[in-house]
Amino acid sequence: MDRRTRNEVLWLARESWMGRLHVYDPRQSHQRFVSRVVTFFFSTGEVGGIAFLAACLPIVLPTAWLARRAFNLNIGDTLFMLAVVVMIIVAGLHTHLVMSRRRHLKQVDHRACLWCHHPLTEEIERGVCPECGLGYEARVNERLISMTLSPQRPTGRVFIRRAALLWARAVVRGRDQGSGTRDPGLDG
Repeated sequence: MDRRTRNEVLWLARESWMGRLHVYDPRQSHQRFVSRVVTFFFSTGEVGGIAFLAACLPIVLPTAWLARRAFNLNIGDTLFMLAVVVMIIVAGLHTHLVMSRRRHLKQVDHRACLWCHHPLTEEIERGVCPECGLGYEARVNERLISMTLSPQRPTGRVFIRRAALLWARAVVRGRDQGSGTRDPGLDG
């Protein structure tokens, strides 16, 4: 591995580790937006819970005002009831999105393109995805997907480091073997 390639891999690992690596796919923009919003609210602990409540307020406040007027209820009780209903709906949406993605990946035996989620049915170790045209390495894809979905995953920095290195390798493979990435900032 020459010096330039090594530096690119290290840069990609650092960017993915810090969560700034992003590949845009216009075909799944709505699905990804909903998934990202819901995942943010349910995966960041107390800060996410506060942000979730702040995002629910524009939905809850006008409805609470109307319900208070219609049913002559206390505003505090109405806000609490509506906030609980909105949280249950968003939690159900999150569960549906996560479970449907897990079912899909289990059906294809964790062999899917990391960029477009197209099932890779061929037994080719390295190749180009027929859907998006980006390169892939089957073993890296399987390992990343199974590592993410596994209930016994390593904690903290070990998981982040392993995932970052695998993502960097997948990005380099996609760029080198495919027709290029969709993010112009990653093209060398």
